[in-house]
Parts: sequence; C-alpha cells; structure tokens
Amino acid sequence: MGVTMIEQAELDEHLKPIVDAGYEINPPGLVRLQGWNEILLQIAQAKHFLAALRDTSSELGDLGSLFTQSAYFLAFLTIYGKCFTGAGGHRITLDEKDAFRGKPDATRDGHARIMILRHTFAAHNSDSGLVATTMAAKTEGDTIMVKHIVTQAMPLGELPAFGAVLQALEDYVVLRLNSRLDKLEAHLEKKIVLD
Repeated sequence: MGVTMIEQAELDEHLKPIVDAGYEINPPGLVRLQGWNEILLQIAQAKHFLAALRDTSSELGDLGSLFTQSAYFLAFLTIYGKCFTGAGGHRITLDEKDAFRGKPDATRDGHARIMILRHTFAAHNSDSGLVATTMAAKTEGDTIMVKHIVTQAMPLGELPAFGAVLQALEDYVVLRLNSRLDKLEAHLEKKIVLD
C-alpha cells in the first residue's frame, strides 16, 4: 500500500497558471507568509465544519446521521486545535494568551471549552462527557442477549459561542498578518497586496 501525498507533477500542474501569470512560487523574502496562509486555511475549514454541523440534524437511533454530525464536530475540533498545537517547518503555532488577550471571559472560556473537547473527544479517548457507551444483557433460557448502546450528546447550544471564538481568532490572525505585511513592506520598500 502506497502513501498518498501530493506529487510534484500534480503540484506543478496546479501552480502552472499562477506561474504563467508571472508569479514566483515561495519567494524567499515572503516565505514566512506561508504559515499565516495555513492558519487562515485552518480557520476557514473550522468555520465550514462548524456551519455544516449547525445545519445537520441527528435522529434518535439513526447511526448514519449521528456519525455525520460527529464527523463535522470532530473535524471542527481537530482543525481548530491545529492552530494552537505544535507545528513544523514554516507553519505557525498560535499562543492562546496572545490570541485572546483583552477578549471577554466568554471568548476565553469558549476557547478553553473547544480545546478541552479537542483533547478529550477528538484527539484522545478520554471522558468528554459527550459519549456514554453502555452494555445491556438479559438471559433467555441458555442464551445471554447482549446489546451495545451508544448515547451521545452534541453541544449544539454551544455552537454560537464557538462561532464567536472563531471570529475573535480570525480577527486576531488578520491583525497579526497585517502587522507582518507592514514590516515586510518597510523591509522590501514595496507595497504588498494579497491577491
């Protein structure tokens, strides 16, 4: 079994129209902007999955809808958490103290709740309080009947608070990126426009 990765030929084909339009790929003076691009992508993805979760309903006893809702929630938690967990290469790791400095308690508490759920529900097999697995058994003659039961809570009432946290994070990242762009413009003595 091979490992799936972006092949150089595929990347070259994807970037060809941009190169043909006169752009240089990953120019040395601007390479640090790549990390901010990744963070903005992660925020856009987290917003997408949070909206998809908000628009999805689950019917009692319907595992398919439960799994879909869980997938959106797990994707949201995992991608949001990537903004604050270790990064390699040109990637950026945000510091939550900086990102939420001066923000209301509700925003900082919302971030903390997301990260707790990321750690206990999405990334690790801990007690998040959202899933209860139960086994029930009954004996009928010489047979023991066993049922496996899963009860899951989806924190739908918390989604508006999570959305507010994402907006605060996006605002912070845009300010940081703009500050970085201002410094690069001064250093390069050229205006930088994000296209």
